[in-house]
Amino acid sequence: MRRQMTVGQHFDAPRLVLLTLGVLELRRGEAVLLARRRKELGLLAWLVDRDGATVTRAELAELLWPDRDEERARRSLRQALSELRQVLGTGLESDGPEVRLAPGSVVLDAEVFEREVAEGQHDAALARWTGEFLPGLDDVASPAFRQWLEGERERLRRRLEQAAESLIADATARGAWPRAAAVARRWTACVPLSARAHERRVEVLLDGGALDEARDALAEARAALAPEADDTLPPGLQRLAGRVTSGDARTAANQPTAHSPDFIDPRDMIGSLMHRFASVRRGGSACVRVEGEEGTGRTRLLREFLDRAQRGETRPVVLHARARPSERDRDGALLERLLSPLTGAPGLAATPPEALAAIARVVPALPERFPGLPADGGALADAVARALGEVAEEQPVVIAVDDLASADALSTRVVARLLRDPVPGTMLLVTGRPGELAGGEIGPALMDGEAAAVRLQPLDPAGVARMLRSMLPLAPSDVEPLASRLHAETGGVPGSVRDVADALVDEGLLRLSTGGTWRLARDLADLPAGALMDARARAERQLGRLDPEARAVLESAAVLDRPVPPAVLGAMSGAGPVLPDAIGTLLLRHLLREPMPGTYEVASDVLRRAVGDRLPPVRRRALHRAAARALAASVPSSREAVARHRRAGGGPWRAMLDERPGWVVAGAGAALAIATAAVMLPSRAPAAGPGDGTPIVLADVPPAANDSLTARAIQTAATIDLQAAPGLAVLPRSLVRDVLQRMGREPLAPMDEMLALEVAERAGAAYALALEATPANGTWVLSARLLEPATGRARWSGRETVRDEAQLIRALDRLLVRVRREAAGRDPARRPLPDVTTPSLAALRAYAEGRRDFERREYQSAEAAWQRAVALDSGFALAWAALADFAYTRRNDPVTAEAYLARARRAEDRLTEREALALQVTDARLRGPATRHVELARRLAEAYPDRSTWFNYGTVLMGADRCGEALPALREALRRDTAFVGAWINVATCQQKLERFDSALVAYESAARLDSTVRLDPGYNQEWGTALVRAGRLADAEALHRLLLASPEPLRQSRGYRSLGYLALWRQRPQEAEQAFADALARVRDRGDVVTLRSHLLRAQALELAGSPAAARRELDAAARLVAGGLSTEAPFLFYAAMELHRHGMAPGAGLAEGAIAKVARPSRTPDAAVAAMLAARRELAAGRPREALDSLRGPAPASLAPYALALRRRAYAALGARDTAAMLLDSLVRLPVYGYEAQAFRMLELREAQREPPR
Repeated sequence: MRRQMTVGQHFDAPRLVLLTLGVLELRRGEAVLLARRRKELGLLAWLVDRDGATVTRAELAELLWPDRDEERARRSLRQALSELRQVLGTGLESDGPEVRLAPGSVVLDAEVFEREVAEGQHDAALARWTGEFLPGLDDVASPAFRQWLEGERERLRRRLEQAAESLIADATARGAWPRAAAVARRWTACVPLSARAHERRVEVLLDGGALDEARDALAEARAALAPEADDTLPPGLQRLAGRVTSGDARTAANQPTAHSPDFIDPRDMIGSLMHRFASVRRGGSACVRVEGEEGTGRTRLLREFLDRAQRGETRPVVLHARARPSERDRDGALLERLLSPLTGAPGLAATPPEALAAIARVVPALPERFPGLPADGGALADAVARALGEVAEEQPVVIAVDDLASADALSTRVVARLLRDPVPGTMLLVTGRPGELAGGEIGPALMDGEAAAVRLQPLDPAGVARMLRSMLPLAPSDVEPLASRLHAETGGVPGSVRDVADALVDEGLLRLSTGGTWRLARDLADLPAGALMDARARAERQLGRLDPEARAVLESAAVLDRPVPPAVLGAMSGAGPVLPDAIGTLLLRHLLREPMPGTYEVASDVLRRAVGDRLPPVRRRALHRAAARALAASVPSSREAVARHRRAGGGPWRAMLDERPGWVVAGAGAALAIATAAVMLPSRAPAAGPGDGTPIVLADVPPAANDSLTARAIQTAATIDLQAAPGLAVLPRSLVRDVLQRMGREPLAPMDEMLALEVAERAGAAYALALEATPANGTWVLSARLLEPATGRARWSGRETVRDEAQLIRALDRLLVRVRREAAGRDPARRPLPDVTTPSLAALRAYAEGRRDFERREYQSAEAAWQRAVALDSGFALAWAALADFAYTRRNDPVTAEAYLARARRAEDRLTEREALALQVTDARLRGPATRHVELARRLAEAYPDRSTWFNYGTVLMGADRCGEALPALREALRRDTAFVGAWINVATCQQKLERFDSALVAYESAARLDSTVRLDPGYNQEWGTALVRAGRLADAEALHRLLLASPEPLRQSRGYRSLGYLALWRQRPQEAEQAFADALARVRDRGDVVTLRSHLLRAQALELAGSPAAARRELDAAARLVAGGLSTEAPFLFYAAMELHRHGMAPGAGLAEGAIAKVARPSRTPDAAVAAMLAARRELAAGRPREALDSLRGPAPASLAPYALALRRRAYAALGARDTAAMLLDSLVRLPVYGYEAQAFRMLELREAQREPPR
């Protein structure tokens, strides 16, 4: 692990992540790859450590299979490398006698851990460590491998010690003893055999005054380090043991607390369960229902039993989940969590594919291990039983379902099936309150079957006394009176006993004596009956003793119904850097618990309700809204929880009433959730406005004498000037429209001065600016008023009178100088407005008209208006830049775009600094390189931070296939304007590129809620449909695409039919696809542009798949004629044509396409470079030079071109006689998910052709 890590590297960049600390898993997103392939993953970790160096196959075989003869070892190595290549692709080079892993192909969590320690991110590093490096590989390889492994482990332990010591030192320096104790406890959990970790834990507890906790910690250290009677503790711990014995604990600000109680089991229920489990180990089966009232320990009993079962010689596969009432309406919700561990279980591969396909409907990760499952599976309940039976052949299975009565209907039916007909080798345990499990579908299966019953009873007074002794070393004389009173008040319910005992300690009614025992501070008879059990009163007292940050964290946890990572609690509570201290305090006081490492929840349902009940309604709704945002940002699998919290938050109207509707909540710094779509925003509060300056609302300039274009021109010029002003931030129009809509006003209506004031007040803006231009007696009067929203008074007003309308722009410039000075408090040097826009009012009118038409999606009118603008002022750089952007993005015409851009560059001195930088960004997009494009977009966003610059930066990163970095930039845009539809669309696109299809669908829905026309935009419709298809929702995708067929516009209809053609191909229906592509072509045949070209190509591919090659050639002839006519479009679309023409032996047409590519391609663009490389490889193959073809294919190819690159590589290796590699590449092509472009049909044709090839 000695490679240099790039600062800021995260798991988003390389798609493959190898988890090695405590677990051994290879992940791509949420999918687990090569499950349980220990040696293969160990080999991968070793290759990563080589940092790109080569190693011979002989060395690898000896390293990992030293006990096998040479031939068997090499065969095992070949198999291991083959499996690794399937997931690593070209990152693993293993064709010859040497093997090499390209640097950056895989991210190791251990490397990220080391970087975090080096950068001082010690909390993150400690949270990342879940166990030893490469667990389970101690005895499966050669001594050389074990020596390397132990060296790496020791070095990583030293890094862990460095992080923990630093955190403890920081906490103790601040007197934050709970925080220091929590870190030390975590350290001992990470490295249980570290004497130093145990020593620091005991020491911190003693120094913090927690003598009883220190005694417990010392006992744990003794059990770990000196378990036998004649073992001795290390010297440091011996010294601390003396302090514990003598009661040498310093007084600290934090009062000692009670311990977690033992599980009191007077009837040996765990022993009874273990007896039944013993029969399961021998091949039998068992079903058990565990019943008990709330607080009697149903969940605790399960955990204690599962813990003991896993300590035996034959460890079971454990499937454990708790049903959640909030998920009752989502079929399969419980099964998804319950069955997920099956994905990596031994023996599962023997399950029939049809059964696996059925289970995959509720366990989305399953197809990652078993690709190619059939589309339709059998009955789910039977499939689950079959899979459990196959796994149980290898290892016993324990299925534990907590609170079964709260499960969804589908999960309930499956569990009922397992109860009625138990699977040999499995043990099924279900829990519920008495009587809960008697009804519905579960009741007969439980009551009529062979399920044993375990009924949890309250403790008797002796049991309460035993429980109290396990929590506190009580003075003997106080045990019986206290146990008797607690039994009387709690009824012996263990959960209530624990809560009351904690409260007695917390409130000083139990105090630690100098002798180290706990004594009652007053006679319990003085307390009125029921006083100890008043949960609400206890919660009030406990919260009253917490600092504000810890109280906010506990209140945040109380509105959640699941354990969550610290990031969620931090986002909801705003605790910031003191979050770890707050969590430590709550853990120490037993107000929070840690059910799984790194997740936290309120310690009991009683406490949760008590804390939740005391929250004022406004505060409770605000926490629900914060929970929705935080869960969406931090817990990708929480869609239902996000929706539920948003409903509980009351929606945007309630938010407006609760929080003072506006950009910022006064005095709170929390963002207004402007749209119901705000489910994926980061949790931190936004800046004061859409940019990083004083927010200002610009009212619409009223038209004078029906001269709307002059008014729009003045408004456009003012916006350009104020956007470039340091210290000012103009609220984006989309946000203004949203506020108007929530005010019950027409969002597209003109916003006069009075309405602008109201919007500014509701949006939390500092000022409203009203401009007006009025013609009078041959002159123009231009006025400006800077208004304060709260009072409506003018902070400043001014006017300018000019005799000629040509002077209006200069007059506006003089007024805006004063506006800047008054609103921002400064007036930095700036160039006059006419010098950075245009001195021609007519040209400015035309430019403003173009912007208006573009916003209305009247693109042809917009282009014509900008053409008039440059005709009126040939040096109008803004208009030239608008034309360049239009030609590139809307017309796919990079040649024309380059010409326009050259004109804009010649007039670059006619731009503001902001617009000049934006022009450089456009220039880099067209001419490259990509790294310059990204860097300039970043500089623009950081220099002029607003929604559009961050959106552009995120879009540039997305175009560079850097979606892991793009998402934070896009969310930064959404942080400034949650109603920014384009940003939601690009978030969806990025999530889709990262194969997070559920998250992509959430973002598309968010965009559509803000703008219903998103569904009717052909490009967005296609992208959205792709996400639906990849998420398995084919019917929904079809319905979405059919919306376009109802449009009156032929182009939209064509795109709808094209999308239906892609869907038909995905369903393996080539005739249906051919008809859809024919319908698409019929609607755009006369356009003669790239849309027509693509329709011809797609129909040709579908015809060939449908068995009509002659008809396919006719379509390709038409495509070749289009290219010959001078069609200009992007290189990839021409490449599709060239490849299809080559495949059919139509060399002249293919040559024309290649010539057109040469004219438009830009080597600095990744897709264009990939096109050039693949055409070169095709030529080398045609000339019989396969090695040279492979050399041409070394560069990256975007997803839309990847099938072509794979196919060419396969052909090259086949020509070289490398059959294994060719077969591996063919398998990769089979597995490659391709949807929504020409490569989809090409892949199908290539696979058909490969099947027809004679065996070599």
